[in-house]
Order: sequence, then C-alpha cells, then structure tokens
Amino acid sequence: MQLNFKSVLVVAFVLCFGLSVGICSSTHAAEKINIWSTDAATLKNTDAKDIPTLDLYLVKSETPVAAILVIPGGGYKHHSSGAWSKAKLCQKHGVAAFVLKYRLPSKGHRYPLPLDDAQRAMRLIHHNAKKWNIDPTRIGVTGGSSGGHLASLLCNSNDKGNTKAKDPIDRQPCRPGFAILVQPVVTFLKPHAHWPSRVRMLGDVTDDQAKKISPELLVTTQTPPTALLHGSADRLVPPENSKLYAAALKAKGVKVETTYFDGVAHVFSKPLQDKFEQLLEEFVPKK
Repeated sequence: MQLNFKSVLVVAFVLCFGLSVGICSSTHAAEKINIWSTDAATLKNTDAKDIPTLDLYLVKSETPVAAILVIPGGGYKHHSSGAWSKAKLCQKHGVAAFVLKYRLPSKGHRYPLPLDDAQRAMRLIHHNAKKWNIDPTRIGVTGGSSGGHLASLLCNSNDKGNTKAKDPIDRQPCRPGFAILVQPVVTFLKPHAHWPSRVRMLGDVTDDQAKKISPELLVTTQTPPTALLHGSADRLVPPENSKLYAAALKAKGVKVETTYFDGVAHVFSKPLQDKFEQLLEEFVPKK
C-alpha cells in the first residue's frame, strides 16, 4: 500500500500520541485521597483547601512492591513541586509512591500537626497495603529540604500503633522501614539550622524547646537505615545538617549511606537525581 505525505503525517501523529499517552499513563497519580475523615478532631480550624491529602502513584505488579511516602520540602512555607517528580521516578523503578500534602506551619498549622499528618499517612499506607499491592515490610520515606526534616522526625517516631483503637488505621505503625533524605533540614539549632523552617514550625521558642524536634538528637537503635544526599555548595541548608544526622546514626549503629556532591547547591540537580534513582534500585529493600 502506498501512503501519500498527508497519510504519513497522520500515522506519525497517531504513533507519537500513542507513545505519549503510554508514557504518561505509566507515571500518573491514580487518585488523590484525604488522609483524615472529614469529621476528624485534628482538622478543626483547617480550611478546606488545606485538608491533608495523598497523591497515589501505584505500580502494577504480580507481586507486592516496595513503597515510599514522599514528603515535599518548601521551608514549611509551601509544598515544593519536586516531590511529584520524585514520585514519578519511584514509580518508574517499580516502587509505589505517595506524595503527602501536609498542613503547613506558614498557614498556622505548627508542630505537631505536620508530623501528625505524616504519621497518619504512613498508617494509611500500611492499612491499605493489600489493596494497593504493597509489601508492608518495605515501606519507607523520602523527603527533601524541610520535607527531609519532617521525614527524619517520622523516622524517629516509635509509635507502633494502638491495637485497641476504634479506627483501624490508628492500629497501624507509623515508623518507616528505610529513608532517603535529599539535602534535608535536620538540626533546629545554631549554627547550621535553617532558621525560617524552625520559626515557621515552632514560632519564637528557646533552644531547649527546639531540641525536642531536632532529629540528630532523637536517633535511637530503632531509627531505620538511611541514605543521605547533600550538595557541598548548599548555602540554604548547609551539608552539616546531613553530617550531624549521619554521625548520630553511626553512633547508634544504624546503617547509613552518605553521598556529598562537590559544587552542588540546594537543588535537585541531575547528579542528585541520578543517585536517587540508583538508591531506588540498590537501597530500597528487596523482597
């Protein structure tokens, strides 16, 4: 059969469109869900637009897959869009991802509300593990910048769930099984604290109060294995944040892998992205 030029263009358009649809369909959020019931007491004084949600990036597989809760950064002022890029990378590598839109301290929802949302999100993932085809023994967390702070707080949450709770979700554990932290805010103490995150999260408080949510001071032998990525030229969140956390993990005998990138500033640039993808293959636990 002979095709004229117009026909060739039509066929090319159909093929390209089909490929685009196929690529997009493999990396799209299946749905958005609220993490709390609409009548939950914790949502009092929360505007409808600030209700915490999860965006689901599920993976089709014949066997249960690993999963990662993705916590956006943004200095506790907004939700950085990079979290959704990380979720798509997770999905690409066969790891289900769940992007958490937590309540923001900049909108009056200070500590412990963001941590409450992160804990609830982890419980929800565990509760729906069978439905979402997830291996409950391989659920981790990743976060960048202030999202890394919230993720590391979550890693040091020792709550295994309330077996007597009326809400079955509250019966689930909230501590992750592993963590990948990208240029994380960690300490809330000088000289290396990201001060805007501290002020937004806690307000005007003393150092003694800030110590209570400085994760480098909260590490125990139960803190999960952690990979840390940080740029040496990060002036917004100094790499000493990762160094402090790595030292605390090593002191407790917790597995930690650190990678520092020469000349890299506070941005999820290609070297960090490449390493992140490598960790999805090598650091995320295998069945």
